[in-house]
Amino acid sequence: MIPSGIRQALGLEAGVEVLVGVQGRMAMLSPVLGPRSTVYSLRIIMGDRPGSLAKIAAFLSKEGFDLIMSESRSLEREKSAEWDVTGKYMGDFSSLVRKLKAQSFVSGVIVISKK
Repeated sequence: MIPSGIRQALGLEAGVEVLVGVQGRMAMLSPVLGPRSTVYSLRIIMGDRPGSLAKIAAFLSKEGFDLIMSESRSLEREKSAEWDVTGKYMGDFSSLVRKLKAQSFVSGVIVISKK
């Protein structure tokens, strides 16, 4: 529960769910708007090549995946990388995952969570 003074300072209404990202000693709050929003977290495995992440981001955007936060990292330099994404999606999520897995620049997709 976020204290009312902090909610007011951030312009958050009572009952609004937030995602909290922590980096070192800094916390970042991202409101998840809408009472019926479904938030998904995915780990996308891809080749570690220039432009791979941009292609996936463009694909997700075109499909209507509303990105809230993400983190990417190289697994093996110039061979493989992964991108953890969290976002809202209102469509058929199983279909989105199948389409994403079918992309030539994606090696694998793991559904981390659904809320």
